[in-house]
Amino acid sequence: MFLWMPLILACGFYAISFCAMASRERPEQVIALLEYAVQHAGAPVQETLPTPAPS
Repeated sequence: MFLWMPLILACGFYAISFCAMASRERPEQVIALLEYAVQHAGAPVQETLPTPAPS
């Protein structure tokens, strides 16, 4: 009885990982975003913080 729960969990994680590996679109987007960030790493940084409101 106690061995069924780990077996069910392992099968569930296997199914989830199979679905995640089947759709490789998201990791490719992450890789493209990282490549873009590395290419533009030398660009000057602009200050984008808002100015504090007067009290």
